[in-house]
Amino acid sequence: MSPVRWTAVVAAVVALAVGGFLGLPTLLRDTESASAVRPAPDFDGDGRGDLVMSDEDGKVDGLNQAGYVAVAYGPKPGRTPKTQVITKNSAGVPGHADAQDFFGSSPVWGDLDDDGYTDLVVGSDRATVLWGGPRGLSGGTVLAAGTSGEWSEYSFGQLVMGDFDGDGHQDIAGPRLVAYGPVTRTGGAARTDRITLDSGEHPVDEAEEEYWETYDIAVGDADGDGFTDLLAVASVDYDGEPGDALLLFLKGGSDGLKAPVTVMKGERKDRPDIGHEIETGDLDRDGYDDIVSADSSGRGSVKVVYGNADGPDPGRIMTVDQKTPGVPGPETSVGFAESVAVGDVDGDGDLDVAVGDMYADVGKQKDASRVVVLKGDGSGKLTAPGAQSIHHALPGVPLDGTTFNARYLALLDTDFDGRAEMVVGTDPWSARPAGYCVLPGTSKGITGKGSYCVPVPRPGHAS
Repeated sequence: MSPVRWTAVVAAVVALAVGGFLGLPTLLRDTESASAVRPAPDFDGDGRGDLVMSDEDGKVDGLNQAGYVAVAYGPKPGRTPKTQVITKNSAGVPGHADAQDFFGSSPVWGDLDDDGYTDLVVGSDRATVLWGGPRGLSGGTVLAAGTSGEWSEYSFGQLVMGDFDGDGHQDIAGPRLVAYGPVTRTGGAARTDRITLDSGEHPVDEAEEEYWETYDIAVGDADGDGFTDLLAVASVDYDGEPGDALLLFLKGGSDGLKAPVTVMKGERKDRPDIGHEIETGDLDRDGYDDIVSADSSGRGSVKVVYGNADGPDPGRIMTVDQKTPGVPGPETSVGFAESVAVGDVDGDGDLDVAVGDMYADVGKQKDASRVVVLKGDGSGKLTAPGAQSIHHALPGVPLDGTTFNARYLALLDTDFDGRAEMVVGTDPWSARPAGYCVLPGTSKGITGKGSYCVPVPRPGHAS
């Protein structure tokens, strides 16, 4: 997974963003940590959760990699979602489509103008807000732009949203910039500040020629002070050679985000590698958000770095792998923990963790893809009874001739019943177009009964 091109799979809007050279769905990131069940966005205010899908590499009007974003508006039970496809050529969207714009990259959402409708922010050569309203998304406002392309997919990277300065307005951040709210339709962000999570061509530490390159970012209140903090996983290069992995912590406060502090650096027995993708949530119910990471190196594992009053605690780390008691088989040699998502799938108030397992055998089918759901019990250990193995052959899943693609995974409440549904990508190598499936959450966990699957729409193919 490229540290810049791929957005991490997170979850609060369903987002299946089709990313990178595979043309596969990636899931939109949540605006906040998973301290409770995560609701899906409602762009049109109809009381049903909507899904966001984008293909930053998609062709628009013959232009390669111009990119687009699509929204599947929450369907009534038993119906197929109605979709809307938005490009830079859509009415009201600033600019016009060009080749290699990568419009739709790094989608993130929240109510930026406090009108009660969820708004969507997408990357390109700039960050653009698509405004929610009673008819869904319409119009757009450039959030920030610059001659050096600070908000582009390549130089800006992933986007996240949270209230970093505690003023009640949503802010948007990435590895190089943070835009503070309120955000208006005419004026954009109230102010923008530079941050340093992705150093690009200029070293962070001139003496050591140390370069940071961001893999993933997430938001949460890791120190329990009421301000949203920013967490990042980055790699370090020294003199052009790959180096250590970092877990970085940027504390939120009344003045906004502070400078990054390195919480973990390198892979040692007392400080294991943090992995490539992170999510947040208060797994042990102590009032501090914890960092949950997917580390697919070797046979793969999930790591939890617990929060405390000082932020993430590198002295308190839990690791779960395929040999941990309670993790359902079969074991795989590669592909475990390709993705991770945090949510409450059974509505018991304790956060659960879903783990993508890319090459598990499903029945007689070799190297299929599944999701392992680790049951939380409020202790933060993720070893409670009731872990599940979820795959395409589960009764009720309407897939024929294709499998899951668990690299693209989210947990969120799409029907607002207090339980998170599982949203998972589908295999793009089959004859069927790449897309996603939504599997309901119940008091007993994830089920295939009542699930539905939808292909990712393309410009000119909205329904």
